[in-house]
Amino acid sequence: MFRYDPSILRSGENWTTMAETESQLVHLVGSPPPGGTDNLERCHDTVFQDVKRLAKKVNFSRKYLKARDAQFHYKAKRLRTKDRVERLRLWNREKKQELEACRLQSGDAGHEAALSRFEEEKRVMIKCYGLEELWEKAMKREHLSKAGADDLSSGCETSMED
Repeated sequence: MFRYDPSILRSGENWTTMAETESQLVHLVGSPPPGGTDNLERCHDTVFQDVKRLAKKVNFSRKYLKARDAQFHYKAKRLRTKDRVERLRLWNREKKQELEACRLQSGDAGHEAALSRFEEEKRVMIKCYGLEELWEKAMKREHLSKAGADDLSSGCETSMED
């Protein structure tokens, strides 16, 4: 299982830690450049663009961590429940959170690959364990719960379905 640690830089990635991001933000705000109003406007624009870029980085990290937390929540809840239909629903939601985390981390190409793996895993699991009827019940219950209150994410502060 992949463990996310924002402080570790992985090969091929240009991520920075929160401390580095904060220090970049602090260093951006300095004394204005000498010169006329053109220099001041240019400095303002570049600082504004850099702050927006760094804010996107922080927002991305929060979304990613939220997806991973929600995935963990559904897995923990799935392991505690005895109802087989609820287990399937929780497994499905756990995998959807994993797909969302993969989309945030790897982009659309990684998401497509993970989605095809998920669909294959789902197909094999349903076929091997003879869960066709149970899966239909779970998906029917899932659609009914979307119309009303969401019973599976109760007590979950990190659910992506908010």
